[in-house]
Amino acid sequence: MILLEALNINTGGGVVLLEYLIKQFEINNIKYHVLLDDRYKKVPFFIDNCTLYRSSIFSRANIIKHGISQFKPHTLLCFGNFPPSQRYSSVRVITYFQNAHLIPNLNIYKTKLKERLVFFLKQVYLKFNLKNTNLIVFQSDFIRHEFLKDYNIEISKTRVLPFFDETRLNEISQKVDYAQEKEKAFIYTSSSSPNKNHYLLFNAWDQLIASGSFPRLYVTIEKNDVLIDRINNLNSKGADIVNLGELEHDALFEIVSKCQFTIFPTFLETIGLGLVEGAALGNKILCSDLPFIKEIVSPSLLFDPFDSKSIADSVLFAIEHNHLLPPSSIVLKNNINIFLQLLVNNEQ
Repeated sequence: MILLEALNINTGGGVVLLEYLIKQFEINNIKYHVLLDDRYKKVPFFIDNCTLYRSSIFSRANIIKHGISQFKPHTLLCFGNFPPSQRYSSVRVITYFQNAHLIPNLNIYKTKLKERLVFFLKQVYLKFNLKNTNLIVFQSDFIRHEFLKDYNIEISKTRVLPFFDETRLNEISQKVDYAQEKEKAFIYTSSSSPNKNHYLLFNAWDQLIASGSFPRLYVTIEKNDVLIDRINNLNSKGADIVNLGELEHDALFEIVSKCQFTIFPTFLETIGLGLVEGAALGNKILCSDLPFIKEIVSPSLLFDPFDSKSIADSVLFAIEHNHLLPPSSIVLKNNINIFLQLLVNNEQ
């Protein structure tokens, strides 16, 4: 029995990975139970194997303790970055790390004082409780390397095992009509958190307007009035920016597959699902020239994510010289089978 603690997973890429992992549990007849955040945005398909909680940093310890007592798992998988706040001798604990913002030396983007304080407290909580996990699993060598600079844990107690729904992407990719010319448009599938760098992306689109170029840009921004106002302002000046909001994955994949380009000006990613999905669906990838990119995709064109002119110049080059750009490809390996073996086998 695997007890999967996902009390702070309720939106974004974490949900995508969580659902894929649980589908693999069911395909492989692995017994499991999920401790789930009740802010989960839809009724989970695994509702019969989960318990919903409105969790906090204060109630989390009791929820985990009760789950271990009730389900008697051999493995506790803490799926949302943090080990438990106490040591359990009766269960092996594996922590899956997904949030690079918890690594102090990688917080290079500006945030409000309150947000910096919250991150600092989370970092202290993580550092104090690392002793309570047997193993911490990362999504890339880059993230593990940076993590080890800031946190005191032996490298022997770490693994790098990224995974993603490769089968689903292949199924959708096979439906793409590659004989049909794609729309000369750019798409950026991401949340609106500061590291996603929408601010400079929209500055780049402002510069494109000034140069007389009006390429279509699709974004997926939800509940961010500042960014939505910025989109409306740019569109009033002639830009062609379409905010899709939050879409179901199939609907989003269909739009991605019809675009020529995926643009990704992010400052920081652990796995970058939008990059993987864009490359799988035949898009040419324009993205940040930062170290973590090389573990995710081989892009068609790199730019400086801290310079809006560099972003704008890359967009113009892609529009005018698409035929000169190499195709993009996925570098990231899907290690789901190795990860499942790690969970099921009572060894590290």
